[in-house]
Amino acid sequence: MGLQKRRLCGNVQREAERFLKEQEVDVILCELGNVGATIGRGLLQTGIPIYCYFRGKDASEKLRSTRQVATYRRYIPKFSGILSVSGFLVENLREHGISHPNTHILPSGVDVELFRPGPKRKNSFVAVGRLIEKKRPDITVRAFCQAAKGHSDALLTVVGGGPMQDECMSIAEAAGMGEQVKFLGEQSHDEVRAQLSTSEFFLQHSVTSKLGDTEGAPTAIQEAMACGCMVIATRHAGIPELVLEGETGFLVPEHDEEGYRARISDALMRRPDVERMAERSREYAVTHFDASKLYGELENALRGQARL
Repeated sequence: MGLQKRRLCGNVQREAERFLKEQEVDVILCELGNVGATIGRGLLQTGIPIYCYFRGKDASEKLRSTRQVATYRRYIPKFSGILSVSGFLVENLREHGISHPNTHILPSGVDVELFRPGPKRKNSFVAVGRLIEKKRPDITVRAFCQAAKGHSDALLTVVGGGPMQDECMSIAEAAGMGEQVKFLGEQSHDEVRAQLSTSEFFLQHSVTSKLGDTEGAPTAIQEAMACGCMVIATRHAGIPELVLEGETGFLVPEHDEEGYRARISDALMRRPDVERMAERSREYAVTHFDASKLYGELENALRGQARL
């Protein structure tokens, strides 16, 4: 039964309670903290353990709302626990007086058997995600165009659509790099996997948006590492919890376009040991981002068998 993002009351609440009882539900997991605080509070009287899973905006931009913070503070402590894809988001919540003694940090994970390295095209870069302010794809495209001048074999493939696509395409055209920057728009997950498996480098210049929205622990980075990509990204939100700097990739401060360009240039000049970093990315992803293992940890957390 799907539940709308609104407070449960009246017939809707009674229907929800009846459904939970009929299905003999043991535990309730509310995806996204703001949804959980809204829906979950109406189910507290059922006695069923309730958990919230924080993933990004719900523990960043939403915290700019005093009403949302008050709701979190009131109801989150009444739940059985919370989960988060990164420690960064947990700290964000704590700074706003929101915490729970039963807190678990679990990234979303990736199917490491499906996402795995394929034959790599030399000097191939890929960026995956919505072309929105939080991702700053304009910085990625501009930095690549500057660094790749003189490297005719360098190629950046941008997978994803969004309001900044035209701007990014204009940047590439103005730089005379239209043939070396390909915009595929929105694609299937299979196509994303294909691009990641054959690319050497993954680019993502995430920043905090003007509204305060941040990443949690980007799934695309986990998928890229599983596919043996060296990551060049920013020290933003939970990204430093995913990328081992100097081992699986490199990070620069948010909005540091010059530093970002320099790291892309280093990659093209093969200054890091690209092959070894690719191997290390794959190894780290298999050890830390394997979805099958993380699902097991999630199940244990929901059953109260694991406490972090």
